[in-house]
Amino acid sequence: MSYIDNKLKVMVLLITYYLLIGLVISFGIEHVIRWTEQDVTFLERIWMITLWPVMTVVFIYNFFKGLLGRD
Repeated sequence: MSYIDNKLKVMVLLITYYLLIGLVISFGIEHVIRWTEQDVTFLERIWMITLWPVMTVVFIYNFFKGLLGRD
């Protein structure tokens, strides 16, 4: 196999891992959102899966902000 084939396989594997992690984190965040009796749209799900690092930081920030009672 050539160098490019190996790089392509590694890239596909990394993208797959990235999206799987996003799927798991998105499931957890959506579970908490539904627990608070809110709805999640299809577009929000896609954003949560693809941009999960950003969405995780936003979720944690707002979660603790809500716990501390700051508006």
